[in-house]
Amino acid sequence: MSPSIQLTIVAPQGRVCGIGDYAGFLANALENEFVLSWIDPPPGPSAGDWLRAAAQADCADVVHVHFEPSLFSIPRPYINRFATFMKRLRPPAMVTLHDAIPQLRPRFVEKRPYAFTDLVRDLAYVPFYLPWEKIQYQRAQHWLVHSPSLRDRLGQLVGHERVSLALHPIPPAERVWSPAKAYSFDLISLGFVKAHKGYLKMLDVLSRLPHLTWVVAGGPQDHYDRIFADRLMSAVKRCGLQDRVIMTGYLNRRDLEQLAVKCKAAVFPFEWAAGSGSLTWAIALGLPVLATDLPALVQYREAGAGVELLPLNHCGSWPGLIDSLLQDMASMTVLSNANRQFAHNHSYGALADIVIPLYRRLAQAGRPS
Repeated sequence: MSPSIQLTIVAPQGRVCGIGDYAGFLANALENEFVLSWIDPPPGPSAGDWLRAAAQADCADVVHVHFEPSLFSIPRPYINRFATFMKRLRPPAMVTLHDAIPQLRPRFVEKRPYAFTDLVRDLAYVPFYLPWEKIQYQRAQHWLVHSPSLRDRLGQLVGHERVSLALHPIPPAERVWSPAKAYSFDLISLGFVKAHKGYLKMLDVLSRLPHLTWVVAGGPQDHYDRIFADRLMSAVKRCGLQDRVIMTGYLNRRDLEQLAVKCKAAVFPFEWAAGSGSLTWAIALGLPVLATDLPALVQYREAGAGVELLPLNHCGSWPGLIDSLLQDMASMTVLSNANRQFAHNHSYGALADIVIPLYRRLAQAGRPS
């Protein structure tokens, strides 16, 4: 029987974007079930552009929006493109939260120095502080999240029946890590170079382990990332580590995979994370993984992935933990095997099995009786 439900996907296309990749992998798993169409989020803040984009979904039965704050110009009072888009949508919508909608806080509690413009902003936002989150999370009929903390928060705000939790799926990969007698490098960190990923902490690790090499396989995504990448490179030079830290800049998927499987292990020293597409990519490649003990990352280990944890509250233990693993090929092989099995069990096809009934339920509820 041919597909009858028209599903519109709202996610970037034709850009270097992990969320676009995610949406594309899921779409590939859905193409035999639905009639698919796409809306590419407008690149600028123009309200008219966002209204016209939402109008493109008028003929759909259900819409799947992929949300990350920067894709919607960081929603905030008076300049809320997420609200503009969602209010104009006619069909029922499910939103995948790749990151939470930013909370709204007065700047006087978090910004120093505090300027007159900050006072004006805080006063203008007074009516919005208390209801902000609940109002934003009422804008969709259903939410898909990848972390228990987001599930619990949204459940409190909109009702647990409107929130579904699923682990971030593992993408397909062309290469697979295998035990070897020699590797080109010791550690690799995949993905965009961003300040919250804790890369500066790795410099202390390398300073204490003079035999260690580390590849930062990725580049900055936006202006703020470029500022941080420059800061990171300056710190590398200041610490005299430029011969042992390789910053590749952006690599396409094939080149990155080819490089990654030549490294002993992947490391994710994140200081904060709502999820991580780069960590799932390392799992897909069967790499042994080291990651900080943030809840969004710990859940992969708890679900059976091959992830060794680095305690964020005891960074001094990292050199010993990392060196111990890299010297133990048997343990690395166990982690790799666990990740290969985990990738098989948590594919985008498995995620499709979760979202298909949700789409059908939303489409049916949205149709007039």
